[in-house]
Amino acid sequence: MYSVALVQNQSEMSHYGYADARPLLDGYDYRLFTGDNITDLPALLARRQFNALVLGSNALNDKDILHALGNPEFAACLGEFLAAGRGFLCLQQIGLAMRRGPTLSVLPEPFGRLLPTVLPRGDTALRSGRLEVGSPAAPHVALTYPTMIDPEQVRAHAIAFRSLPGLYWHYWDQVDRGDWDQLIVDPTPDAVRSLVLATKESVPGRAVVSALPLDWQKHRELFRNLLVYVAEGRHTLATVNLKEGHGTFEYIRESLYSRWLPFGQYLLPDDLSDVDRNLRLGIHSTLLIGSELRLADLPPSLLSTVEEAVRGGRLRVVDIGSGAFGVRSMSVVSQELRPRRLLQATELEIQAELRAGYIDDSFWSHVETLQTVDQLPERAVDYGRLQDAAFEITRNHDRGGSYDEIFGPTCAYYWLRARYLGVDSREARETAVWLRRAMPDYEPYDRALAYLVFASMGQLTPAEGSDLDVTVRGLDYSALSESELLQYLRAVLAAGLPSDLVASLAVALAGRRRDGVWVDVTTTATAVNTLLDAHARLRGDPTYEQVVKQVEGPVRAAVIVLLRMLAQAEASPEQSPYPWEGKARTTTKCLQAWLKFEVLQDLPVFELLENLGRADRDATQVASSRTALMVLQETSEENARLRVENAAMQVALDGATRGLRVRTYVLGAVVLVAYVLITLMVGLLILSNWALDRAVAIGFVAGWGFHSGLAALLLTVLGLYLPLRKRRAR
Repeated sequence: MYSVALVQNQSEMSHYGYADARPLLDGYDYRLFTGDNITDLPALLARRQFNALVLGSNALNDKDILHALGNPEFAACLGEFLAAGRGFLCLQQIGLAMRRGPTLSVLPEPFGRLLPTVLPRGDTALRSGRLEVGSPAAPHVALTYPTMIDPEQVRAHAIAFRSLPGLYWHYWDQVDRGDWDQLIVDPTPDAVRSLVLATKESVPGRAVVSALPLDWQKHRELFRNLLVYVAEGRHTLATVNLKEGHGTFEYIRESLYSRWLPFGQYLLPDDLSDVDRNLRLGIHSTLLIGSELRLADLPPSLLSTVEEAVRGGRLRVVDIGSGAFGVRSMSVVSQELRPRRLLQATELEIQAELRAGYIDDSFWSHVETLQTVDQLPERAVDYGRLQDAAFEITRNHDRGGSYDEIFGPTCAYYWLRARYLGVDSREARETAVWLRRAMPDYEPYDRALAYLVFASMGQLTPAEGSDLDVTVRGLDYSALSESELLQYLRAVLAAGLPSDLVASLAVALAGRRRDGVWVDVTTTATAVNTLLDAHARLRGDPTYEQVVKQVEGPVRAAVIVLLRMLAQAEASPEQSPYPWEGKARTTTKCLQAWLKFEVLQDLPVFELLENLGRADRDATQVASSRTALMVLQETSEENARLRVENAAMQVALDGATRGLRVRTYVLGAVVLVAYVLITLMVGLLILSNWALDRAVAIGFVAGWGFHSGLAALLLTVLGLYLPLRKRRAR
């Protein structure tokens, strides 16, 4: 179960019955912190005891809490907590706002620069303000899951709340849109006020700050949405099963809980509309079907939604089957999801660049990148809302509707104006007039570029199409470069000219490949995209069956080269947000080529490779562990054998030692007796008679000096011999 650290102002809790968020934490373990025990919080966060920290409304008005949390040390601690994948939810802090100056310093830089700002004197927003979604084109997941949030209903509830009626008492100022997403705003006539913000999903951790007193006013649905997001994260996984659960599936769910893998749980038929809606919204990217269901058994409406999402590359379906050999099987139905994940990360980076100006800091890259993502149905961003900074720069280059009076950039300028200001806008018409006036003076290659942008905007005239047709038919393809062939083929496809022109240009372009590429990475990706468009145009027409085959081989080889470059970039220690050449222009073209080729291939190769790679790593680990266990067992058996041998040898050694000791004693006694006898014999020989008593006196008493010298000599020899023997033994 997920756990929450809840920080609240004890004084507020004592005086106001609504100032306690604990009833809103149903389903979560929690621990309450007030000014009395707030000093315990940093150490518990450092040990990752919680999944999220919730700072209740006006908690920072408590001086003990502000002292404990409003310092750089705690901000660093919270930063590490977030970097570990945890979450933070901060609710209204009117007490901090009324101090007029302190920022939300509990957060690390740069997020701690947010300034809670009190409503100006006489401002009527408290009762008459408006609440709107910050990004209507792509609302944040915290506003759509588990419940779809309607800002008007939030507003009505806030105004009608008897104990504390009102929308908001402060808003967030000094908001850097490069760091924060606006979830809910009040679009006043003077400025858009940020009320609920969330850190970009591209940064680790999840932080949400709200100027709305969601806990005090008991906004249960919005509070629950934000809490689920910060504590659990995105529920990319969804499980669907019959209402009457099965033990096997219950085991799966509990295993997911134990590993803190967030998931949405749906039981049919009660939750049919919810799972259908959330799959359509793209909230879940993996659907796990319960053990009592099969994919084909889903209700027709849900099955249709699942099919659409799978074909669109937005969903992976995991279906548990009956299996074989007494083992349950698992099947995965999926398009290639890897390029779509890369596209999402790329779009996040592109958004950040658009707020500063041109993408890749280049006008051509800016336009070409936008042209590419504009053709991708998988894109998730409305780029028309992000062109203000770019148009501000182009004004410095505008010369009577042209871009510095240069034909090529002016073609790109026309596309930019027509696409984001409208083909009928004054600016787009002005640039179109300049181009058409200048076209007769330019080479066919340049005119083809103009025809391409006019055709892409649906503004190519019949006369211009005829001129393009005549021009291309008169070309000597062998004299053209790869880039020129590519330009003409793109223009012919956009203009919808006859298939014979498409086929001849495609064959010529396919034959210009060298070592799997055309010139460079960007040209290669553009060539793959264009050839795949030609392939789609010609496929199914028996007349061009051979041309289709001629195109497929070079395209496949080029895609392999692009994917090899991706693997090299991901293995490099110098990571870039744009894996191909570190540029948005090249990366988006490569992703487009990959996505188009994936439709042709109809096999999720990377999904297959990831599963095979995971199986290989698991098998290697199991084999390594098995080998280690076998070696350990052999070592244990060898140790046991050696212990037995050692015991036997010890018994033999003890016996040999005892025998040696006895032999030593006997030998010593024999030597001593021999020495005494020899001494007596010497005494008797000296006397020449057998007077034993006089022989003892002569042998032992008279020879005492000799015996003493001999004893000293023997002791000296032993003193030298014994250490030497010990050294040799060692």
